[in-house]
Amino acid sequence: MPKKTNVPDEGEAEPEFKTPQQKMAERLAQLEKLKALRGESQRLNREDVKTDFRKKQDNPKDVIRQERKRGKAENMLAKQTAEMTGKDYERQRSMNYSIEDVERWEEKQEQKEMNADKGFTDHGQVQAKKYNKLISELKPNLREYTEQRAAYAEAGGPDNAFYRDADSLSYANPETRTSREAVQRVVEDLQKQDEKRKKFSRRREFNEDEDVTYINERNMQFNKKIARAYDKYTAEIKGNFERGTAL
Repeated sequence: MPKKTNVPDEGEAEPEFKTPQQKMAERLAQLEKLKALRGESQRLNREDVKTDFRKKQDNPKDVIRQERKRGKAENMLAKQTAEMTGKDYERQRSMNYSIEDVERWEEKQEQKEMNADKGFTDHGQVQAKKYNKLISELKPNLREYTEQRAAYAEAGGPDNAFYRDADSLSYANPETRTSREAVQRVVEDLQKQDEKRKKFSRRREFNEDEDVTYINERNMQFNKKIARAYDKYTAEIKGNFERGTAL
């Protein structure tokens, strides 16, 4: 067999031989590059930590509270200035309101009057109030509603047919089918109502025939906890004391 030689073939580059000093220099250069990358990474991490810390320090509630205090202080200063100059503060303040501000204020007061608790009259009124509250919390997609109404008007349909009633069969039309997003909004609203209903705790009625063994409501709750834990063990002793046969 012919012996293999280390002579490179034609077209192949000769291997580059490096001295130990060159190899050491390349390794040192690579090490410096890695150190620079590590330093940059540490710097970015420190900046992220500082940013997160600043975000935690800035409480949105504190900002709102400071804005409210600032507005209150400005109103007090304006009122004192008006009193010192002999001007009517309320009149001067009303001159800064626009028509839109007045309309919004009146609408807000009307809504507040409608939502005010006027006492129980009948179940129908309570149900209507609850229904109106739920409807106001459920935000519709006005853009989709406007597009559907415009498309229906272009099709030449009557105006009163766009609003479906109990006798309408348009709900069976696949083109007017309710979107999944709208159904999901209703489902989420029903789930939220169910969660509120589960958390609601009705106040227990007072039983006049029950023995008074407490001095206040907190003591009453404590006594009930004790009774649930130990009544089964002390029932006989308690009965003996009530009959006068304990001794």
